[in-house]
Order: sequence, then C-alpha cells, then structure tokens
Amino acid sequence: MSGNPYIDEAGYLGDGPVRGSRTSALAVASLAVSLVCCVPYLGILSIVLGASSLLLIARANGRLTGRGAAIAGLIVGIMTTVIWGAIGAGIMQGWNFYTKQMIPVGEAAMQSVNTDDVAAMRATLNPVADGDLTDGQILVFMAACREEMGSVSGASRDFRTIGDSFVETIKRSNGNNRGGGHGQFDEEVAPIPIGIETARGRFFIWVIFDATTLKGPADRKIADVMVMQDGMNGFTLREDGPGRDMCDAMNMKGRTAAEAMQWREEERRKLQAPAEEDSGPAAQEPGSSDH
Repeated sequence: MSGNPYIDEAGYLGDGPVRGSRTSALAVASLAVSLVCCVPYLGILSIVLGASSLLLIARANGRLTGRGAAIAGLIVGIMTTVIWGAIGAGIMQGWNFYTKQMIPVGEAAMQSVNTDDVAAMRATLNPVADGDLTDGQILVFMAACREEMGSVSGASRDFRTIGDSFVETIKRSNGNNRGGGHGQFDEEVAPIPIGIETARGRFFIWVIFDATTLKGPADRKIADVMVMQDGMNGFTLREDGPGRDMCDAMNMKGRTAAEAMQWREEERRKLQAPAEEDSGPAAQEPGSSDH
C-alpha cells in the first residue's frame, strides 16, 4: 500500500484526478461571476475567486478539479476590470471637467443677474452671443431670472444634480414646440444642465456652451442660456439662438425673457381671478326676500 495519504483504496486513475475528487466551487463561481461583465468592477471578485481556487486546487493533490474554469474566470475578470477601470477613469475625468471647467462659467453668468452686471454676463459669452445681444436684452433676461428664481446664491456641484436635471426635463418636456427647429442647432454647441441654488430653491437651467471653447485650454464660453419654467415652458437669453433650438429638442415652449415675464404675469392674474370672485358680495341666503 502506498504511503501517500491522498490515495484511496482504489488508487489513482492514471495521471488524472484522484477517484472521488470534486470540482472547486470557487472555480465555478469565478467563471460565473466573470461572465456578468455588465456589472462594474464585479471582475475584481472574479479575480479573487479564481486566484483562491487555483491556490486550493494546487494544494489539494488531485482532490479538487476545475483549474480550467478558474483560469478562464481569472482572465475574463482581469479583462473586464481593466475595461471598467478605463470607463471609470473617463467618467471621473468628465465629472472633473464639468465641475471645475463648466459649472463656474454658468455660475458666474447666473450670479451676474443679482446686480444687473451686464459686463460680467458678457464676459461669459462667446463673440457670436456677445454681438447678438444688446445691453437692454441682457437686462430683460436678468429681470426675468429674478422674477422666476429670486436671488442666485450659486450652482450645485453634487453628482445627483445631473440625474435630477434630466428627470426634471423629462417631466416638463411633453408639450408643444414652436415648430420649425426640431432641435437642429445652427451653431456648434454643447448643452449642459446645471442646478442653480436660489432664494426660492433649486432651479434647473441649460447652459449652451460654445463647443469650440471646450477643446484645449481655451476659456469656456457660453452661446446661450435656457431657464426651465413651470410645465412645458422655458425662456432664453438670446431671442433666436441655440437656446430656442434646445426648447425644440425637448418639445418645450420657448419664449424670450420679455415673453416669459408677460406669461408669468398672466398666470398670476389667472390665480387671482377666482379669489376676487370669492371675495365678492355674499350669495343671497335661500328663502330670503327683497320685500
């Protein structure tokens, strides 16, 4: 009888595994987990399971099988981890660009409305928008922003804001558009949602950046701004710029700042009308008589 304690009474089956051996559960789990590649960084778990199963198989002297499954799980796990790592790095790079390069420009533009600082607003605009706008048009836009939002304190920088802005847009973009644009931008622009913190809470705006200024180290410049209002409405900095096309793309009713103020005043009157009717002469009590 052999002195090897791992040989059972029937002995080895040639050079193969010991009779009665079993497949490593960790090896199977490693392969199974590695195939769920749609879940970010699950490949790390596959790597750990695969490496652990290979170590156990090597020490089991033939009592454990599944080396092929463990190696496959390990390789696929490494590949998916590298891919998701590259995606994650790209996402973080984009987030840093958004928070450090884009939000400050939109924030500066919106904070300028607090003091009617036309020069500060113009400093954020690209040459096309700057030349398209008169000081009077900028002042009307600032007045409409204050009418809608009150004073602006700053811009939100939390990760959830982007998701919230898209949800809010979807909720509001089920109305009629103005017809012609169908979201076709005449300028090379990049619309970006930004959450603005104000005296009346958080408002979502779309800052339409000049896409050419987002490349390289150049200053980031704005081509237009669209402020979302109640329901399916929005008003823009420029009368017929890419902000109006943004409204078209989202199936919203786009207005100029002056039109938005007029619409808001009409809405206010509609709300006041029922109250004025209720405060009129009291209805005559049943059974009363003029005699």
